Amino acid sequence: MCDGPNHMEVPGEFLPHVFDDKGVENFVRQIEDMAGNSESYVLHDEDKNASKETSLIGVAGGTEWWQSLLIILASLVGVGVLSLPEAIATLGWVPGLIALMLCAFASLWSGHMYTRLVLAVPHARVLADVADAAYGKPGRIATMVLGYTYIAGVGVVYHLTASKALQQIFAGVPILECQPTSGLMFAIVMIFPLQAQSMHAVSCLSVIGTATIAVALIIVAIKLVVAGPAKDAETVLMEPFSLQHWAAGVTCCVFAFAGQAIFVELMSRQREYASFKRTVNISSISAFLVYVICASAGYAYVGREISGPLTSALPVDFWMRVTNACVFIHVAISYVIEMNVLTDAMLRLVWPSAWDYQSLDTTSPSENGDHLDSNMLLARRFPWFIMSAALIAGAYILESSIPFFSQLVSLAGALQATHIMLTLPALCALRVLPSEQLSISLRWQCYLAIPLAILAMTLGTYGAIEDIIDALMDVTQHPPWACAAPVRYARPRGGALVVFSFLVLVV
Repeated sequence: MCDGPNHMEVPGEFLPHVFDDKGVENFVRQIEDMAGNSESYVLHDEDKNASKETSLIGVAGGTEWWQSLLIILASLVGVGVLSLPEAIATLGWVPGLIALMLCAFASLWSGHMYTRLVLAVPHARVLADVADAAYGKPGRIATMVLGYTYIAGVGVVYHLTASKALQQIFAGVPILECQPTSGLMFAIVMIFPLQAQSMHAVSCLSVIGTATIAVALIIVAIKLVVAGPAKDAETVLMEPFSLQHWAAGVTCCVFAFAGQAIFVELMSRQREYASFKRTVNISSISAFLVYVICASAGYAYVGREISGPLTSALPVDFWMRVTNACVFIHVAISYVIEMNVLTDAMLRLVWPSAWDYQSLDTTSPSENGDHLDSNMLLARRFPWFIMSAALIAGAYILESSIPFFSQLVSLAGALQATHIMLTLPALCALRVLPSEQLSISLRWQCYLAIPLAILAMTLGTYGAIEDIIDALMDVTQHPPWACAAPVRYARPRGGALVVFSFLVLVV
């Protein structure tokens, strides 16, 4: 049953758009508007007794496969790619590239499984709907918990990335170059755009976010090629095996490929669901090639001692400040989208009366034809401000307490990304797919994916936590809440002032 022109109500749906961490819904609608396709979201009519062709299942006037491809690439090529050079350095050339290849294959398999699941559950709009069809309300709740913890973990990673980017921008400027200060600056700045309470207001900026991270990677690549390999750059075919370090390195690769969180929502808006397989094939191959190039370049030119995000691996000059400014813009846009979804979810869970106000639109007339009065607006905005401020403060505390970029990425990849990529599609496929589609080979693939995901989660979490403990105990590293100012920079104040002026203009 449709509720409005662009929304299909799902029976029993609670906390909809669980994985809308990239503003997919509004972004897709904007693409459709530009393409002149504004039809309602309805399933194609089909005679179930006359045809079994799954290619006919889709949305009238929906998006094409290449439009979904652009969104997936925008989601994949982000913060995760910045940790890959250190992941390769942890493993060595051979196991590092093999890990990237296996993660690309797992991403490909996962995307095909999600396509099969949506074809089997065509009313699904988010991943929780598929889990509900497979395991009922417990499956829905478990999926939502996993989804929101994933969003929260990504938010902490984003906060740390933005903090390090600001450090590089203000390198050489007392106080401002300190990590706790830069993290606090980011928290204060982000609280204002988050009060828009509208995904539509920020989702259109996703294209800018994608462009800025692309510019940052291009500048880094040029800088590396021009500067040449560092004098002490050393690479090896294989690092000595270490369960702790290797597991952490592999889960960094998993995190980079963890774009499956939005697959169901993207497919639910396509003109033909089955064409999503083409989207998965091209996105997985494209992401693999980009990741191999970025990871290999960082490792080859900086060597085994590379640490932290790729954009922090070179001496800070004007162009590296511009690079980190681009990273900052990319992260800021993604951070607002992530926290928007998380704030809305937390209000629904712990402050239901406040969420009732949140569901209202400030531009929509009330039942009696009048616009919302100021008291109602205040009642709606205050809970949102309190919740969003609390979430930002929590992210700031966590990123300052665990200021180790790659270790934090590895932990997020192990705890959540492995299950989104492997466990959920395998478990749901075993319950949802009809017997004629679930061949013996496919069934055994699901049986194999589940223990592999559990093993990767266990070993990856162990490795990430051990690496965090080692970093905390390492006297050569800055402890949490220390200044941790960059030590390699050139002509600091002038370049920092120019880049800061650029950021002010952008804001």
